Amino acid sequence: MRTLILAFTLFFTLPLLSQNVAPDFSLTDTEGAVHNLYEDYLDQGKTVFIAVGAVWSPFDEVFMEAGVLQDFQNEFVPSGNAVLLWIDPNNPTLEDFQGSGPLNLSGYDHVANSNFPLISTTEEFVEKYNIAWFPSVRMICPDRTYISDEIDSTLFYGELESAEYIAEQMFEFCGTEFNLASITGQVYHDENNDCSQDASEETNLANIKAIVDGPNGTFTRYTNDMGAMRMFAAEGDYSINLCPPNDLWSVCNNPQEVTISSVDQLENIEFGLQTDTECPRIEAQITSPILRRCFTSQVIVDYCNNGTLPADDAFLEVELDEYMTFENSVPDPSFVNGNILRYELGTVPSLECGRVHIFVYIECDTTIFGLEQCYSVTFGPSPNCDNKESDTDTECQEIRGAYDPNDKRAFPLSGSDDYTILPNEEIKYQIRFQNTGTDTAFNVFVEDVISPYLDISTFRKGQSSHPYELTIDERRKAIFRFDNIMLPDSNVNLEASNGFINYYISQKEDLDNGVHITNEAAIYFDFNEPVWTNRTDHEVDDGTSLVQETDSEIAFSLSPNPANDQLRIDIASREWKNGTVDILDLHGKKLVTKSIAQDVLILNVSELGSGLYLVHLRDQDDRCATQKLTIMK
Repeated sequence: MRTLILAFTLFFTLPLLSQNVAPDFSLTDTEGAVHNLYEDYLDQGKTVFIAVGAVWSPFDEVFMEAGVLQDFQNEFVPSGNAVLLWIDPNNPTLEDFQGSGPLNLSGYDHVANSNFPLISTTEEFVEKYNIAWFPSVRMICPDRTYISDEIDSTLFYGELESAEYIAEQMFEFCGTEFNLASITGQVYHDENNDCSQDASEETNLANIKAIVDGPNGTFTRYTNDMGAMRMFAAEGDYSINLCPPNDLWSVCNNPQEVTISSVDQLENIEFGLQTDTECPRIEAQITSPILRRCFTSQVIVDYCNNGTLPADDAFLEVELDEYMTFENSVPDPSFVNGNILRYELGTVPSLECGRVHIFVYIECDTTIFGLEQCYSVTFGPSPNCDNKESDTDTECQEIRGAYDPNDKRAFPLSGSDDYTILPNEEIKYQIRFQNTGTDTAFNVFVEDVISPYLDISTFRKGQSSHPYELTIDERRKAIFRFDNIMLPDSNVNLEASNGFINYYISQKEDLDNGVHITNEAAIYFDFNEPVWTNRTDHEVDDGTSLVQETDSEIAFSLSPNPANDQLRIDIASREWKNGTVDILDLHGKKLVTKSIAQDVLILNVSELGSGLYLVHLRDQDDRCATQKLTIMK
């Protein structure tokens, strides 16, 4: 299936229609066939999809070349329930459509590249249908009402990335059915626990994840703002497993099995999200797109009450690091004590979320360039009904100067895109993007193929700069769609030109040492070719296979090993000269650094948690040696 990543083109300014009843028309296409809107289509119960374009517009050429409309014509129009028309209101001739007329600036042959009717008309059509840009989209239902891309952003042509998407919008707006099997799932808050939705009282729930196993593989769907998810389905057996927000919830009728045995089968299923334990639960995340020296940077805190009861007296407490000077925030903090900010949230209803924007100034002292800064949020309180204590989310990153604005990072950072990671450890990814072009980006799409060494079922959404829709298909491709993001270019508004996505995902269980988990993402800004991020690379290592890099002239021993509170380092070499000792975690992050001038050093390691570490010695002649250290508590 071909896909389309498109956005805005040429713009007109016209008054809005005061009604949404489609004006009738009778138009003749390039083949001489007459198309009567009411008589031939609407009165016959057919939904009409109109793409309004211009042969002189290069963006319409891209729209045509993407093949999405051709796919729709082949797959859905033969059902008899829909019609696709391409209408050009600039009165082009057949030669213009074919690329040889004076209106066609590029010479593109629309006739040769279309399998649907091409219609020439005049600007009267623009006035009737309030066309505001080319290409523009109008969907007309059999009851003669119509939806435009001006009224509903889901029809903006930059979102028409597949034939199935167009068919889904016809179903959504007009109830149009096609001879293609589909599964529709509805998720609601089953407050009375009877596994049946009371539509007048029990609300639909957005952003609830479902894992779908089908004949073509496993894919992920999230419910939309109406609590629904819909997928076209091939013949075969499906298992749909709804994932509750946390262990305070249970799901009625979960999982559900569906068998598709015919091409026109329509299956509707419902999931009721029920209270398992009555308890509030505030959960929060903290992140920053960048800490840039001599600039104001932003720290973002997102919180949700993912519990089953309202959270009373909820609070957030944010701690900033040494070189992050607090300037202001939205909302204002309840009080500030040095680098501690506290936000009293009052009562946060169940399944309600919020965000705090914190602006900090990163000092200009050149000696701090590259220095790691950590910031954290503690959220609570922990209610008596929950054994989960108030928790802290922490992120650390280095102070930067100039940087590539379209990149991918993994946390914790270690100064490069290469990381060592323990088996079974969760990875946090951040994809950053910036519109560095010369015009507003109306839509941004990010595609990220998930490594086969990562467990798709553990995918968790993290924070993001803007709202987005997410699908993960059978090919393990995560598609983040920022529709109508209206991202200004960096010359107009440097700060607002940036965006980011965070997500979390775990490894598959017990990966072998030496496995490399690589990831990169493609970022699409409207019509532009994709911008590829750097590639991150995690090497799985449990510490047992790490090479012991040892210079024979500065051999040393560790005791005890495993250690608990204190560690003794004995340097056996007579040639030892003054140097340093570092203790690092397996990500390469320095946790302890001490100068060493004698052949014996006692280190306090009581603050280190249980696990594997590296002890690295280096003398003033740059000779070095490394050994593994185990901490056991």
